[in-house]
Amino acid sequence: MKSYSKKKIFLAACICVVFFSGVLLCMAFAGKIDLSGTPILGSLIARLTGNQASYTDMITSAVASSVTPSTEYTSITDLTTANGYLYAADKTGQHVYKLSPSGTVESVYAAGTQVNGVCATNDAVYALVGGANGTVTVLDSALQQTATVAVGHTPSAMAVYGNKAYVANRFDNTVSVLDLTARTVTDTIALEGREPIDMVAANGKLYVACHLPNEASTEAVVSADVVVIDLTTDKAVRSIALINGAGSVKSIAATSDGSAVFVSHIIARYTYPTTQLDRGWINTNGFSVIDTTNHTVQAVLLDEVELGAANPWGIAVSEDDSQLVVALSGTDEVMMIDIAAMNQKIAAVKAGTCVVASTDKIADYLPFLDDCRTRISLNGKGARAVTVADGKAYIGQYFTGDIAVVDLTTKATATPLTVATQPENDAVRTGEILFSDANLCYQKWQSCLSCHPDALADGLNWDNMNDGLGNPKSAKSLLYSHRTPPVMVTGIRDTAETAVRAGMKFIQFNVMDETQLDHIDKYLMSLQPVQSPYRNTDGTLTESAQRGAALFESAGCVTCHPAPLYTDMQAHDVGTTAGGNWENRAMDTPTLVEVWRTGAWLHDGRYCNIQDVVRLFAPDLSDDEVEDLTNFVLSIGHEGEEYGVEQVFVTAGEDVTLCDLVPGGTIAGITVRRQLSSSASTAVVKAELTDASGNRLASHEETLSNMAVNTAAAVVLGDDFTVPSENTTGTTFTITITDETGKLIGSPYILTY
Repeated sequence: MKSYSKKKIFLAACICVVFFSGVLLCMAFAGKIDLSGTPILGSLIARLTGNQASYTDMITSAVASSVTPSTEYTSITDLTTANGYLYAADKTGQHVYKLSPSGTVESVYAAGTQVNGVCATNDAVYALVGGANGTVTVLDSALQQTATVAVGHTPSAMAVYGNKAYVANRFDNTVSVLDLTARTVTDTIALEGREPIDMVAANGKLYVACHLPNEASTEAVVSADVVVIDLTTDKAVRSIALINGAGSVKSIAATSDGSAVFVSHIIARYTYPTTQLDRGWINTNGFSVIDTTNHTVQAVLLDEVELGAANPWGIAVSEDDSQLVVALSGTDEVMMIDIAAMNQKIAAVKAGTCVVASTDKIADYLPFLDDCRTRISLNGKGARAVTVADGKAYIGQYFTGDIAVVDLTTKATATPLTVATQPENDAVRTGEILFSDANLCYQKWQSCLSCHPDALADGLNWDNMNDGLGNPKSAKSLLYSHRTPPVMVTGIRDTAETAVRAGMKFIQFNVMDETQLDHIDKYLMSLQPVQSPYRNTDGTLTESAQRGAALFESAGCVTCHPAPLYTDMQAHDVGTTAGGNWENRAMDTPTLVEVWRTGAWLHDGRYCNIQDVVRLFAPDLSDDEVEDLTNFVLSIGHEGEEYGVEQVFVTAGEDVTLCDLVPGGTIAGITVRRQLSSSASTAVVKAELTDASGNRLASHEETLSNMAVNTAAAVVLGDDFTVPSENTTGTTFTITITDETGKLIGSPYILTY
């Protein structure tokens, strides 16, 4: 066999790349293929063919043409049954629905705020509503309100045990204990787990499923926990760690005798570089079986060898304990598992009579549930909540706002139950659907939601290929990503738009059309921070956080984290990579908006509490000062800003940068978003460009009227806003937003070169 030198192989590869690139370009010119959605080739085609949009069109097209208020959508987020009736919680539409066995809507309760969950007993229906001021709203059988009980931040699940009820407060990391007769909170149980999201009573204990890992991302095992509460003492007695990589926990269920508990979750293979998807290389999907006698954990995969079961969500056990029902939210399916057959296979592994060597290897064996599972496609989008009753499984479909029905015996599907008329999806809602849709992924292993639950972060370190191999970094929250370029931990992507497109190609292994990608951009731009649980419930800063705000200035934190976005959008070497595989590398300054929700912290998630981060960067502070500064940092949200600058478009020739001044470039325009429903619908936007001496180079004022909440508007500035090409240092671009009386309704937005 003839041998070839590395130089010859490399030269041949280069020739092939040039040749095929030329072929692609020729085909694009001829209109045979469309490369407009490909960042590098697409922009080249646009320039060569003269199809580059004008800067005005570019800015205005960055704003959704029409936005439907989220409250007009029906989004089924929880289901329960009682007395032969089905009850559905509608999160965005802010309703609770009561349906008869035939599927007729019998009664409707309008909550006036988000409905996170619903629980029903023989005597009452309990709606879990609200965010920071969460309540349990008590309803009668006709869904008429009879009482309210204040609980914690975002009550998300409820379990009734005797005359007591337990409510999981997701963002307080607590469980409220309610006396159902007196309708009062008698105790609050603090949890070590992070974001309690569902719970079930079994075998004299309450099992509380926590959404995300709670430890440093550098630990040997990083996983979400199930916290066990003794129902006699109302004390948390232990935390059960799930398998390494277990996260995005969504639901928990128990057998009727309480002997076993089932927990749905993703199993992330974060210890491997993200180079492929085959056989669940990046993310697998499954559930854990917890033996309530000895609290052992057995993880099992839902995926098949060449077909993922992405984003497992609701989980339920049939009334006769024969079947496990799991909603596959990412693939719009439901899976039914023969529990007895599965248990026989697990027993065979323990006995040494199975091809799987040991029980800890079951979670790595994709064919394990073969012959035990039935996979059923549903006629809807976003399968999430699951409940079973009278031989049927009911699956709440979040995005289509209806309820799928599947017969547990025949596995046949019926016409979905409709509770309300669903409006046509706008760009934002469409983008959220695409973000959650694993059908777009090669072999359906994952969706964007898999690594970015709620478009935030999964608490794991990932070794993506965009900035080299062997340097795992924390997944980042996507909140404000379009406002704070560059993006990724190292700032390797110039804009969030670029990152979205690269993520689809190199993580989902799919090439999508530009319209779909633009919808995802619109969805991410629409994200707003949740009010921090470290604030008072009325949204004001605590006394400790107020002291911390002063320290934030005096300790110099504000230098790299200036308001309102709390980032200077620059890269700095802060010493956190010293001695690693990429020593002394600069890191992009992350926004601190909603940082309370994005642990673990630093580029590798080495700290699971902010106090350690504060001590690292402000070592001279006392313990009390560290506590105060920590409380302020954990309180940072949109600071009550009614309006905020979303993006700044700067052009230099045919190049466009976002939120960064370029010598000789022109600030073509900005987009502004209305963030709060309590604000006026009119805003006066004033833009000013000054040189280093404070001399005004350009100014512009424009009034934005009739803006809907969480929508953006474009302000085109024109050619006057040209950044000096020489002596640029000190040039400052300032945006102020006021109401019609001149009162500031947003923090000044300042860019300085």
